[in-house]
Amino acid sequence: MSERPPSPHPLGAEAPARDYVGLAVRAMASGILAGTALILASLWLVRTLQIGIPAASTPDLDSPAAFTLLLGAVAGVMLAAIVTWTLLSPIRSTYRQGGLAIVAGFATVVLVTVVSFPLDGALGRWGLLGAAVVPGLLARRLATAAGRAADAA
Repeated sequence: MSERPPSPHPLGAEAPARDYVGLAVRAMASGILAGTALILASLWLVRTLQIGIPAASTPDLDSPAAFTLLLGAVAGVMLAAIVTWTLLSPIRSTYRQGGLAIVAGFATVVLVTVVSFPLDGALGRWGLLGAAVVPGLLARRLATAAGRAADAA
């Protein structure tokens, strides 16, 4: 008596017909980099607004720099989530789109934290602006690649 060979996919016959892993990776990377570019640009603006202002002993939360910092951080996280959500639209799963978009938003905060402090310390505010261009260009390129991956899946 011969047994049926096991399916190569863990879900067996219920496996999806299309593979969206490449699309998910490219969409999340594009979203994370787009959000990072926006936050780095806003950090450059914050550092520019601080020129000529003496350092305060207590944080001034009513200053334009503080408002720009808060708005830029929130906008960058939202941009990362929106870009990821939009690029993942071919998967037609709100749960997966939302989950990956939220992860991309939080990953943006981690990447900006890791990149911005050393850049600002080593190269100053112009290093932040220069660094904002690189992830912006990479995000655009990955968004194009995600579109091709969606067509190929």
